Amino acid sequence: MLAQEMTPGASVSDADLESVILGNLDAYTHPTSTAPMGDDGVVYSNGRVHGIAGLMVVDASIMPGIPSAPTNLTTMMIAEHIAVRVFAAA
Repeated sequence: MLAQEMTPGASVSDADLESVILGNLDAYTHPTSTAPMGDDGVVYSNGRVHGIAGLMVVDASIMPGIPSAPTNLTTMMIAEHIAVRVFAAA
């Protein structure tokens, strides 16, 4: 049986809960989305960098948003998907 809520505690009202959540978010040192893909991002959906011929980025930085799944698995799937598309086009 649970005796009391440890975090954020009973003193935090529902109205203040959002600021408590936002103040405690952590990416767990797995940075993502620093060079997101898309028309308004840094790379195209195939990993090619906008405006720089011959340069591709295929890692967690191109994710358009932070995934709710482990980043290593998500990165591997993105890399495999892009590799299939790149080598199929060659």
